[in-house]
Amino acid sequence: MRGKQVFLSILLLILIAIALKLSLSFYQGMKGLPLPSSQSRQDNAITVHRWMTVNEVAERYGLSVQEVFDLLQIVPESGDKNLTLRELKIKYDKPPEVMQQNVQRILDSARNSEQSP
Repeated sequence: MRGKQVFLSILLLILIAIALKLSLSFYQGMKGLPLPSSQSRQDNAITVHRWMTVNEVAERYGLSVQEVFDLLQIVPESGDKNLTLRELKIKYDKPPEVMQQNVQRILDSARNSEQSP
């Protein structure tokens, strides 16, 4: 019985040591992340995700659906406004670089409309 208690105590100490080591590693990893600056907070406020639909992008940035399609350089077909940006890229065979540039045009347009009174 005494040997069993010693074994369980040692096992418990080993588990606590492992948990402590993992916690410290996690803490050090989190400590190494840069704190957000005011600039990065602003940039995160204006962003387009590839799972967003054209309709969602238009609503979010105060653009018409047609303006979004124009900025994406896509001639829309029926139902395209409900497709995600990823689906549009595949459907219209747009290279990722071109799609990224077009999305950047949407962001620039949104920034310009925010700056205009």
